[in-house]
Amino acid sequence: MNPFGKNNSTILIYVPSIIVLVFSMLALHFTVSLIHSRAVFEGKHGEYVQALSMFHKDYYSFSQKFKDNVQKENEFQISKLKNDFSLINEKYAQLRQMNLSKGRKTEDDTSDRDHILYLIARGLQEIADHMNLYEQKKGTPQEQDAKESLNAHIAETLHVIMLLQTSMLKEYQNVLDTDKISQSENWLYWSVIIMGLSGFVLVLINGQKIHDLRVAEQERHRTYDTMHKRLAAMEMANDGIIIIEKDENISFFNASLARILGVPEEERESYYGKNWRSIFPDEDCVKMSDLIMPALREKWHWMGDFDISRDDGKVIHTEMSATLLPDGGMIGTVQDTSARHQAELEKKEIEDQFYQAQKMEAIGRLAGGIAHDFNNILAAMNGYAEFLTEDLDEESEQYQFAKNILLAGKQAKSLVDQVLTFSRKTDSVQNVVDAVPILKEVETMIGATMPKTIDLKTKINVPSVPIFANATQISQVLMNLCVNAIDAMEEEHGGLSLSIQSLKSSDIEMNNIYGNELPDPKEIAPVRIQDHGPLRTALILGHVKSDTDYVKISVEDSGTGMSRTIMEHVFEPFYTTKSVDEGTGLGLSTVHGVVVSHRGMLVIDSEIGNGTRFDIYFPIFIEENTKNEGVLDDNDNENDEDAYQILKKTDSGAPKKVLLVEDQDFVIAMITRMLSRMGFEVYEALDGLSGLDIVRENPGEFDLIITDYNMPKMTGLEMAQQIYLDFPDLPIVLLSGYSEEKIQKMLHEHPSIKVALRKPVQREVLEREIDAIFQEKDSA
Repeated sequence: MNPFGKNNSTILIYVPSIIVLVFSMLALHFTVSLIHSRAVFEGKHGEYVQALSMFHKDYYSFSQKFKDNVQKENEFQISKLKNDFSLINEKYAQLRQMNLSKGRKTEDDTSDRDHILYLIARGLQEIADHMNLYEQKKGTPQEQDAKESLNAHIAETLHVIMLLQTSMLKEYQNVLDTDKISQSENWLYWSVIIMGLSGFVLVLINGQKIHDLRVAEQERHRTYDTMHKRLAAMEMANDGIIIIEKDENISFFNASLARILGVPEEERESYYGKNWRSIFPDEDCVKMSDLIMPALREKWHWMGDFDISRDDGKVIHTEMSATLLPDGGMIGTVQDTSARHQAELEKKEIEDQFYQAQKMEAIGRLAGGIAHDFNNILAAMNGYAEFLTEDLDEESEQYQFAKNILLAGKQAKSLVDQVLTFSRKTDSVQNVVDAVPILKEVETMIGATMPKTIDLKTKINVPSVPIFANATQISQVLMNLCVNAIDAMEEEHGGLSLSIQSLKSSDIEMNNIYGNELPDPKEIAPVRIQDHGPLRTALILGHVKSDTDYVKISVEDSGTGMSRTIMEHVFEPFYTTKSVDEGTGLGLSTVHGVVVSHRGMLVIDSEIGNGTRFDIYFPIFIEENTKNEGVLDDNDNENDEDAYQILKKTDSGAPKKVLLVEDQDFVIAMITRMLSRMGFEVYEALDGLSGLDIVRENPGEFDLIITDYNMPKMTGLEMAQQIYLDFPDLPIVLLSGYSEEKIQKMLHEHPSIKVALRKPVQREVLEREIDAIFQEKDSA
């Protein structure tokens, strides 16, 4: 067991490091010492020796010039020698100024060098004096002595200079070979060796640590790279991300959140370090504080839908989540769900349109079925009432009762016609008509009947506008709308305005109302309801065709308006907000049927307390698109005064035989009696299959077949098709409460069906049509 414990091992690990550090300092010291020594001794001595060598060279040149002048006795020029000698003095002065004290080895060296320098100085001085003396003795007998004396002093001084040069060279060699420099170099070598060995030991001891440090460094780089990638991922994320410190200041939020909040990209970083409330609108901050913060403190997490109201007025629908971090901070995400929200709204609108269309189709089928059954009842009632008017005395009270029954039956038939118009189970004859006179006629009728407390205004912006329509139905629509408007004002003071104008479809400022083709009257028209505020609602029926001219007829009142709940049921037959004795509720359902059958569009814009406006758009007539294909209506020939001879008997004088096929007992009984009164021999069948069997079992016995369309087992149309295969010349009359598309097609394509009559049929009409059929058959 190690008595020193773990601390002793730690100290041993640091010993090589300490050794390396100590000897590194020693090596540095000796290196600096060597550099300094060489700089001092080599630099100073080198410069001094070089200066001394130059001085010696110049002085030697001076002595040679003197010798040359001495040999030329007549040309000896002392003035030139003086100039050269002055230069030598200057160089000597420079030599004297050089300081070699730091490089001297002993004081003896200093004394010898100074003595030599003194001798040189004295020699130079003596040379100068003898040169002056020579000038004085020149031309005298003593000139030669003066010249020799000067030459001797020049030679002596040259010798002294050579002694100084030799001394300096010797001293320079002594300085370079000193023990101090050698010792410093040895210490430097050993320090480097010890440092290398200690470094090797240090590497061996700390190899694992170096490996661990390398691994840690790699891990640090991986961590940095991972954090960088995560930050880049957060920055590029489609969802907004925000990180908030525990002091509620923002440390980061990405570009997506900046886009959602409407923060310019160049201003994003300016929000870092600010409170998170600085980037959200004040109203939203209050909602977050009341909704999100309590949930975070309680559950550490919150998620839900949140609408952000930006400063520019735009509302962003988002799905927001917030999570509390362990350090007290918070991270939040914001997903922009505006597109999804809009898609859900559009999906809901489409679903509402689909459900509305289904409901209207179901109601239409129900209304058509009710109308069909009601027509059967009316057929029996009106038929028996006609019998009474034929049998009773016109002066009797009972006769008047029968006439009243017929009058009520006609009114009931008109009511059924309105139901059929809504359910589109009947077609109308349409022609090219001018919409302006129709509006003026409605204005006249409404103006004469409405209360005086209501102000009627009419605005006609076009002199005339042709449309392809049924004038009676257009008038009926406008009358219904005007009556509803008057009722909506509840006999209070108010205003009713009628207007008409022509415009392009592109001028209609509404969304989702355009189609590539005109609406098909045979298809279910879409109904869309839009909310424009808590009290204002708009309904759109149908659509308009792009790049098409339209006439817009508007009926606007200042009445009570309609709520969304009422508007959802506004086209349903028999739905009304009036009391039982005030209306049937068929007005707007009739409007629905007429607008659809005329390929138009209806817009209802209503606000509770501020009235309602009905805008009806009909396509303006284009000549090449007109095609009038109506069906025979029993009212078309109701007032025809032409007389027909009813052929009631065969050539042998016997009554003509008629097969009547009808599934309703009271209807078949009434029509049988009616035909019998006309003089026909009538046979009965309660369904199409029985009627087909009777005809096949009695070939050639019947002159005419009258059949209802809607019957069990086999319809009247199917029976007619089968009879035609066996008896193509046998005429058939089709009776129906409504005329469907395939019946109309059969009228044009099947020659055996001569006419289709709408129930309840009057005796005069039935008698006239049968007579026409027999006349045509006899003339063929």
